[in-house]
Amino acid sequence: MAVRGKAALRALVHFRSFIAGLIIIVFFISLSVYAAVTWPYEEAIAKWNNAEAWADIPEWAPPAWMQYFTGRKEIVGSLYIDRFNVPRRFVNMSTEIQYGGLEIRRVEINFTYDYDVFPRSGRLTIQPVPRNDTELTKNIGVRVTLVKPNGLNITLYEGLISPRGTTIGIIRQPGEEHPVVRRYRALLRRTYDVNLTVSLDPVQVLFMDDEEFVNSNQTSIRPLKGSYMLLYEYFVVTGLETLEVQLLLRGTLYGLLGTDWQGRDLFMGIAWGAPIALSFGLLASLITTLLIMVIAATAAWFRGAVDEGVSRVNEIFMIIPFLPTLVLIMLFYGFTVWTLLLMVIFLSTLGSGGLKTQRAMFLQIREMP
Repeated sequence: MAVRGKAALRALVHFRSFIAGLIIIVFFISLSVYAAVTWPYEEAIAKWNNAEAWADIPEWAPPAWMQYFTGRKEIVGSLYIDRFNVPRRFVNMSTEIQYGGLEIRRVEINFTYDYDVFPRSGRLTIQPVPRNDTELTKNIGVRVTLVKPNGLNITLYEGLISPRGTTIGIIRQPGEEHPVVRRYRALLRRTYDVNLTVSLDPVQVLFMDDEEFVNSNQTSIRPLKGSYMLLYEYFVVTGLETLEVQLLLRGTLYGLLGTDWQGRDLFMGIAWGAPIALSFGLLASLITTLLIMVIAATAAWFRGAVDEGVSRVNEIFMIIPFLPTLVLIMLFYGFTVWTLLLMVIFLSTLGSGGLKTQRAMFLQIREMP
């Protein structure tokens, strides 16, 4: 038995189709093992169906390797601008006591923006941190400003926030002008004596070259590279330990295969699709092969009307297009994995050319002594 197996393997190695198929199977098995180790099944399902888990990831982002073809320096993933994701030497903190004993804290976070593209969108998170065993009850006055390399200051937020904090999306909203764009409109009028006439995304406003934009009659919109500063000032109220501010900038590229409309990692979905596809294909092939063998043996043994009926049904299903029929069945009866498996087995068994081949083999066996 071992000798026959080795001989068969030596014969198969000479076929390129066998080598190609073996490589494909090994690849998908490796991908399945990687998916199971990296994202355990329960964790993967919970994360995939949880929109909040992908809130920081850019939507519809192409793969990260696309930047090697575009020739531009792009943002892969997302940028987090806060006290903890910037080197400590770029963070300055100071406290000022004003008239009446009011304490104002000022935090400066310096960072460099040297990308050739704009972020897709952004988010500003302002979160108060209470002192130990203390419950905050008062609103907090906060002002958050982005200082550009050319000296322009754009206010991201100014006002009171509740003890629970707040989150502000920096993204274009249909039908209304974002507050950042509205403040930028006033800034252009005050600084350059120019009225804004084009529609801009809030993230473009934050990182665009203002002078070139104005000098080109608002036709050139490109990023302004250089050193930026995220500056925020807040009043220290009773029970407040500190105030954390984070500017999230969603990038333009992500991962090995990009993301979908919810920002979900497509590589994760495809990686977990590999073991399901392998199991599906193996089970369908095994059941289909056994059914074809049983039907062919039955037709060859009983001959007559049984053989004639099996042959005619097989010929009818052989001329029916497999994929369009499967799509129509799924369209009318709904899509589930088990329905799809049953339909694949049914159509593959009755429409298989192997049914006639095995019938002929069983006919020969039937006539043997």
